[in-house]
Amino acid sequence: MWLPDVHHVNRRPCRQVEMSWPWVFQAGYDKTVKLWIVPKLVMPLGSRTVTIFYPGRIGMPERTGYLIRLGDKIGSLLLYRHLKPVEALDFSNGLERTENDGRTRWALQRPITMADEHNIAMESEGQLIYVFEDGVQYYRVFRPRNFTELFIVHEVENTANLTDEEKSRHERIAERFLMAYRALTGDISVRMPNDLAGDYPVIRAGIHEYTEEELRAPEHERITNLRDLGIRVEAVPLGINPHVLKPPAVDVERAGPLIQRFLASGDSVPEPQAMLIKAVEELKIGQDYRYSLLLAFFSIEQVVTDFLEDIKGSAGIEERTIKNYRGDIGMSYKINVELPLVLRPDDPVRQLIPVLDRANGLRNQVVHKGRNVTFEEAGFVINVGDQLTKGLSGEPIAVPAVPVVPGG
Repeated sequence: MWLPDVHHVNRRPCRQVEMSWPWVFQAGYDKTVKLWIVPKLVMPLGSRTVTIFYPGRIGMPERTGYLIRLGDKIGSLLLYRHLKPVEALDFSNGLERTENDGRTRWALQRPITMADEHNIAMESEGQLIYVFEDGVQYYRVFRPRNFTELFIVHEVENTANLTDEEKSRHERIAERFLMAYRALTGDISVRMPNDLAGDYPVIRAGIHEYTEEELRAPEHERITNLRDLGIRVEAVPLGINPHVLKPPAVDVERAGPLIQRFLASGDSVPEPQAMLIKAVEELKIGQDYRYSLLLAFFSIEQVVTDFLEDIKGSAGIEERTIKNYRGDIGMSYKINVELPLVLRPDDPVRQLIPVLDRANGLRNQVVHKGRNVTFEEAGFVINVGDQLTKGLSGEPIAVPAVPVVPGG
């Protein structure tokens, strides 16, 4: 809209001012044009409240509230109370599913009750660990568990159409709170959401639309006021990890004899293999991709070094000499010079040299340049380590595909 002919902007006379949201233009008598960018002000229409029974006892007082900043947004978290429900494990029970008139119903095969006699309690340091039935093969176990009831509130722009970011913002608020709690108290018994293997807290949420009076209050007051809401269950539990839910396909014909021979030998799991297993755990459960990649490369480094040093020893080089020069030979030299020298021309492990070099490059970027590691990159290095171990053991191998990462 054009305003009348002469105005004052910042106390200086100007000819015309046009407001075209979110910009303001000024045309001055000195034939200059000035532009201001005005931040677009979006008033929230309401708030979203999420309630969670979080596994573990968060050791802060009940009814303690926290304001949590996420960039230019804030949320609130209320530690409402500590709970100690009982979890039952019944080895002779099961869930039965029935379909009737298009509806699915679930029922227990038998009611879960505690026997009046022949129960044994396990206690430690004054704490009840569990109670179980004695004298039966398929017994029942009753275990008290610690939970903490949390309420998380944040504002939303449109109560009828939440964005994906708004639907997941409670996760970021919870993670930030839990990270601060664990770091500042040292209490690691409370797990992070991505580390809740086997625990999938149900997410229940409700929406509140603000009144005009509520909109006049400051944001921190609006999001710290718990209201009576219609709470409903949402689809995705907090902390659910798709990589953990489905166990990997096991080649029992291959794995069975290997496990039997290994157990009969009395040997320990080789350290490189143990590191690879830990790397997979960090990848799929801990979701610490950086640590996962580094563990996997430590495994590769040890396998390559041991393989080359065994060959040097077989060639008559003294162990003391090998040890003295161990720190002077870098992994890039071992991969690109020594391995090609000692591997037969038809050795399948030769196919892995380019991906071993790529894995080494990723490791160097992480250690020396602070590269952020993706799930795909960590998985790639783990796969390279696994194929290297198989190849050196004479098993068939498949060369892993190098992940394509923008800017990588």
